[in-house]
Amino acid sequence: MKYIEPIKTFVLIVLVLLSVTLTFSIWSYSPNYQTIEKTEPMNVVIDKKKTISQVVKPYEMVVQHDDTFRGTVKTEHIDGVYNVLKDSQLSDLSMISEKLSYEKMYALMTANDSISLMFSDEVPMSIFQSILPTVNKKVSGIEFSQMMISLKKPENRINDNELDVYFASSDTHELYSAKLHIKKSEEFVAQQLKNMPKYDKYSVIETSNGRMLYVLDGKLEFAKQQYFARNVSSKIEEFKNALFTNPKIVKTSQDSMTNIDKYSDDRSVMTVYNSQYMLNFASMLGESDDRISKSHLIDNTLSFVNEHGGFTNDYRYESVHYGEQKVLYQLFMSDLPVEPSTQTTSTEIEVKISNGVVSRYARPYYQLETIPDDESNNLTTLKTGRQVYRMLTTTENVKSKDIEDLRLGYSMSFKERDNGAVVFTLEPTWFYKSHDDWITIAPEKATVRGDNDGLE
Repeated sequence: MKYIEPIKTFVLIVLVLLSVTLTFSIWSYSPNYQTIEKTEPMNVVIDKKKTISQVVKPYEMVVQHDDTFRGTVKTEHIDGVYNVLKDSQLSDLSMISEKLSYEKMYALMTANDSISLMFSDEVPMSIFQSILPTVNKKVSGIEFSQMMISLKKPENRINDNELDVYFASSDTHELYSAKLHIKKSEEFVAQQLKNMPKYDKYSVIETSNGRMLYVLDGKLEFAKQQYFARNVSSKIEEFKNALFTNPKIVKTSQDSMTNIDKYSDDRSVMTVYNSQYMLNFASMLGESDDRISKSHLIDNTLSFVNEHGGFTNDYRYESVHYGEQKVLYQLFMSDLPVEPSTQTTSTEIEVKISNGVVSRYARPYYQLETIPDDESNNLTTLKTGRQVYRMLTTTENVKSKDIEDLRLGYSMSFKERDNGAVVFTLEPTWFYKSHDDWITIAPEKATVRGDNDGLE
């Protein structure tokens, strides 16, 4: 019995040591957690990215010299001037008039020999400064739809490489002037006047409210064009992989009756309209009343389309809608805008911003490729701009004051082939702008008939 107490003491000491060891182990234990990496969207390249100058660009350029107007819609000619602007600088931007009538604005804009660049909608100056740098800091609150570069030496100019430039807004009637610091300005002016005979003849129409429309004149022959889209259905998978953060968890539901498919995860849904070759990607985040500026809308939406490989053809900035917080990009083919002949498909990319992120992305998912063809046997003769204007204001009962602009373009229809390819037909026609919307004139009404249809 004399060993019982020492044994108890020994056991107690062992237990205390075990307790201390276990406590220390628990305190110092660090589990080997596996690192969870943030899931990023798959690197899907559907097409090349585009710069601001490739997307925000004029649809038309008109040169005025010795009371003669000539113009062009050809990308190569417009890019020639754009490339010069990139190497130039703007300074001394100031307002000439806050509320200028169309007549006075036209008089100022055409007082000198000039180059006029026409845009589809108002362009924020702060966006355009990405193309034409300014000496000053970013300019906010200024928008324009027409830019005019004077080809005459400005009065009292200090710098030989300096030209006057004007920015006009057809919406607000504001007119701004500035100095364009351009390398070898005299060579630039001489080159533009030398190029002028290459351009098409233009004339000017004055509407009932004094607005001036630059329109093509003379015989207008354009070819009906055809394009095809191969493996159209495979594009859906590419857009799914580009738009969803984790395509592997995306659920798919199909409705054979409506031919509409839906792809969704816990945050977004992509609705595919197979019969129309269109898709609508929408975020499930709630709508917001917060507004961002027009320049930020253009910048953010352009970045979004670029990041998701969306400029699959020549899409250009068409318009910005501040109230709806959205931007539209228009399809161009052969330097002309394309509109669908019916609502069976779309030729626009629409991007809407809400809560600082894209809440809606609606677009066609086809990609047009050229079908080799002999265009000389497929020419269509269109009415002149003056004939179209006269037709609209007489037989079509469109009010003169409601015609904001006229431009050429294509009306697009499509047909499926047995091999799964889709053929898109583009017919040349005229469009007129009314209340900020471009409206298609049916090709049969825009075409010259065998009876000369009023050509004389």
